[in-house]
Formats: sequence, structure tokens, C-alpha cells
Amino acid sequence: MQRVLSGFVKRMDTTSESVGLTVRWLVLIMMMVMVYEAIARRLFNSPTIWAHEFDTMLFGAYFLLGGAYVLRHEAHVNLDIFYRKLSPRAKARMDVGTYTLVFIYCYVLLLYAVPYAWDSVSRLENGTTIWGPPLWPLKLIIPISVILLMFQGIARYIRSLYTLITGRQLP
Repeated sequence: MQRVLSGFVKRMDTTSESVGLTVRWLVLIMMMVMVYEAIARRLFNSPTIWAHEFDTMLFGAYFLLGGAYVLRHEAHVNLDIFYRKLSPRAKARMDVGTYTLVFIYCYVLLLYAVPYAWDSVSRLENGTTIWGPPLWPLKLIIPISVILLMFQGIARYIRSLYTLITGRQLP
């Protein structure tokens, strides 16, 4: 059973790590788009109609898809001044409670995100601006990112529960 749990946790960690390391490149793309926009606007007096909106869409994808990566590395904001003083079992007990709340949060998000994304995908929704980019890929990222966050949360929950029960870290 320990091998099965450990294998699942490692797969979730690897998935979160891969997505996070891929999504980080969006920052470079966003920067290049803004540099292009600045040069086009200032040097050639020819601003774009798409750069700001495209950058906003990329940032949305970056923010959403980075959540599981941040959770995998325990980089979310927490009250470290109290948490770090706890024993491993006390930390695990607190984490089990916290991740239970994360699952409720993810469930509620999925209740709304799946129909929202499905409606957009089924209509191949485009933006209403003059540029009119496709919006459905970005809206599809919402439930995907929630699922990734939920699976990484399950991996963290399993680790914490294992520590709570055994007093040891999951290998």
C-alpha cells in the first residue's frame, strides 16, 4: 500500500513540476510582447490592438496553471511563525484539516468552472474587442488548473495523513 501511495504522490509531483516548469516560459513571452508593444508604440507610432489583451490572457494562464506547482513546493502564504514550531505530527494534523478545506474549495470551483468552460468551448467563444481573440482556450484552462490543484492537494493530503498515522515521512 505504501508503494502505491508513494507512486501516486510522485506522479502528481512530477505532473505539477512539469506543468510549472513549462508555464514559467509564459513570463518570457509576456515580456517580449510588451517590449514589442513599447517599441511599436514609441518608435514607430504604431500601437497594436492585441498586445495588452494577449498579455492579460497569458498572465491568466500563468496564474492558474502555476497553482499546483506552487502547492507542490509549499510556497503559498501561511503563518510560518506558528507552523514551523510544530512537531511533524502536529504539522500533519494541521495540513490534513487545511487540505480538506482545499478539496471543498476545488469542488465548488469545479461546479462553476466546468459548465462555464463547456459553454465557451461549445460556442468556440471569441472576445468582444476589436481584435476578438478566441477565449475558449483560456476558459478551458480554468477547470484543468483546478483539477491539477486538486490532485496536488490529494498528494499533499496523502503525505500529511501518512505522517500523522506513522510519524514518518512518506518515501
